[in-house]
Amino acid sequence: MPTFTVFKGHESGAPKKETTTKPDELSGDQVFVRITASGLCGTDLHCRNRHMGLGHEGIGVVEETGPLCKDLKKGDRVGWGYNHSFCGRCEQCLTGYDIFCPERAIPV
Repeated sequence: MPTFTVFKGHESGAPKKETTTKPDELSGDQVFVRITASGLCGTDLHCRNRHMGLGHEGIGVVEETGPLCKDLKKGDRVGWGYNHSFCGRCEQCLTGYDIFCPERAIPV
């Protein structure tokens, strides 16, 4: 199983380096993305004391998808920003206003 390094927030406020192992097989609608760039900004300061990955705006390439993934395939270029878990199908998402999606989640 391949491993990779993740920098997560920590109670002390200093990022904690953590090694994570990717499972041999993805399940459900999971997607494995090779991150090619990720940004850190002021919002990450709010997350520096939480056990979560820092850098919430990034881009990458899909390396593998789980069996239930419908919208992405290997080789697709993907990106993400401040909000996450939006549906991608409602009027707000389809017109570029995903921040107004009723299903969105914001990490802070």
